[in-house]
Amino acid sequence: GLNSYQQYYVYVRTDCADNETGFTNWVSATFTTTMLADLPYVQTFETSEAWASNTNFGKPAGWTFAGMKSAAVPYVYKGTSSTYKQNYSVDSTCYLAFVGAASTSIAAIPADSIVYAATPELNGNLADYEIDFWGTAYSYFSNGGNKDYASELAVGVMTDPNDIGTLQIIETVRLDNVYQFKHF
Repeated sequence: GLNSYQQYYVYVRTDCADNETGFTNWVSATFTTTMLADLPYVQTFETSEAWASNTNFGKPAGWTFAGMKSAAVPYVYKGTSSTYKQNYSVDSTCYLAFVGAASTSIAAIPADSIVYAATPELNGNLADYEIDFWGTAYSYFSNGGNKDYASELAVGVMTDPNDIGTLQIIETVRLDNVYQFKHF
């Protein structure tokens, strides 16, 4: 069989009797198999793969990110700014961010946008486990929140990480304390 989360190269050609050589030219394609992660699954974001365009940002192996077309959201912050790490990471390390731009200008996500991060497929009985994470809100939510920006995080399971329509929400949590971490 094929290995989990591995890139493969495929070459095909057709055997055509009406062709002088009997074959068409080779055509190539590449694909990467999905990742299968065993439970219990732990992700600290420290080993996230850096983006080629900006090594301050990245994505964990096997994860699916989807979001706004106008910005690279969500993302893992891998940079060295102690200000960003202190404000957005409970332990001042790398963190998963759902803000409106992977750049030096951070903006909140509009409330009507759907942005998500999906783990790799998990191998095991999910009923035997629970999710555990810390969260905080960006300053757009201060003083009672700004209704123009998203402040809730839906946690659930998906059968297809590329199709938000397969999301079954288990719980929705509110992130309303600016720079104050809440354990979920």
